[in-house]
Order: sequence, then structure tokens, then C-alpha cells
Amino acid sequence: ELQNGASHAAAWGYVTADPAMRQWHLLVFDLEPPRQDRKYQVWLAKGEGEATQWLSAGELRVSADGSGKLKVSMPEDDAEIRALTITDEPALGADQPTGKVLLAARLKKP
Repeated sequence: ELQNGASHAAAWGYVTADPAMRQWHLLVFDLEPPRQDRKYQVWLAKGEGEATQWLSAGELRVSADGSGKLKVSMPEDDAEIRALTITDEPALGADQPTGKVLLAARLKKP
């Protein structure tokens, strides 16, 4: 289950693993669409603490009803992927998370 980052109190969702297809399926609900000059970016956290490396997993598009879904490919070296995080970023994106955390989940090894 995705944990709420407090900036979007009603938002919730979950992540399921599909080991055979080497994908995670991300589903969110009750998340307000981003402003025009912003986007929601999904990140994979590799490692922990100060050594965390952030890998962009794509853009989460949210419909007017607050729902969104995204298939995230598992990287080949997925053994150290610890979490999935959704942040509010500038429309052009970012190389690492810079905006507010909207939702986040610890990932378990499938």
C-alpha cells in the first residue's frame, strides 16, 4: 500500500508486483491532477539513507476523477530497489526528486 505524503490527504493507492513480466503495477486514487506547469513523477529508490540513488520510473498521469495507473519496469539490478515514491515536479521533469512527496511505498522483493 502507498503511504500518503500529507500534501494530498485523501490520496491513496497500491503497488503490486508481476515478477513474470518484471513489472510493478501502480494504481492511485483520489489524487488531484497536477497544475499545468507541474507533473507527477514516479521514482525508484535504490539503496538507503545518504547513499540512495533515484531512478525515474516515468510520469504518472492522473485523470479528472483522481485516478491514475502506471506500469513500472523492474530494472535488471533490482535487488537494491527499496521504495517507490511519487513526487510533484516541474513539467520538464527532474533528475532526482525535488518536489513534495505525494505517495510512497516500500517495495518487497517478489
